[in-house]
Amino acid sequence: LISGASGVGKTTLLRAIAGIWLYGTGTIRREMDPRKVLFLPQQPYMQDGTLREQLFYPFDAPPSQSVANSAASDRALCQALDRVGLGHVLQRVGHDLSTCRRWSEELSVGEQQRLSV
Repeated sequence: LISGASGVGKTTLLRAIAGIWLYGTGTIRREMDPRKVLFLPQQPYMQDGTLREQLFYPFDAPPSQSVANSAASDRALCQALDRVGLGHVLQRVGHDLSTCRRWSEELSVGEQQRLSV
């Protein structure tokens, strides 16, 4: 956990640790398994489109190969939303993952963060 007053450089430090801060000099040694470390931005990127597309971002939503596979995939996505406390979002869209919205306006920042995980 990194905490501190506004403007002291917490975000810059995390960017440097993540390897995405290109300014300055020096070396940061990090021995982290990328499968076990997640850098979550304060303001996640939300794209306009379907809820399904948002859940798969930055990857393309897979094409439906069959109705059974598609239904199973949608069930798994709905379960994931429930696990991160976003079941109410599903209710708002009538459990339809094909619903198109401006998610950056539709969801609070906290909801956007949970959706991006």
